[in-house]
Amino acid sequence: LALPAPKFRVPQTPELKWVQQTAAGVGVRVYPAVLERLYAHVVEHMLFMACSKFLRAVLSEAVREAGRGSGREDTGMERVILPSHLHLAIGRLEVCDFLTSRYMGLQSSTDT
Repeated sequence: LALPAPKFRVPQTPELKWVQQTAAGVGVRVYPAVLERLYAHVVEHMLFMACSKFLRAVLSEAVREAGRGSGREDTGMERVILPSHLHLAIGRLEVCDFLTSRYMGLQSSTDT
């Protein structure tokens, strides 16, 4: 027996449309998953949450770096995140190893 085709679609949010457009920009087509009688954007949601978590980790570490370098802990002044703070944050986070290879035990040519 063949199952009936899904009749309902979960609407796409702007975030999920962004993931779908970004994936299409690199030649990847993402299809909705069929859950019982429903089309759902499971893959797009998973990719968006992974991007969000990654960016949250990088920005949190960059904010900490900005606080360390300023020497002004609770002055009420806004912290400014500079590219150097992002660079230091990426170098310190294991989740960014795909950018640095630091935690993989590989030695770069500049280390020798």
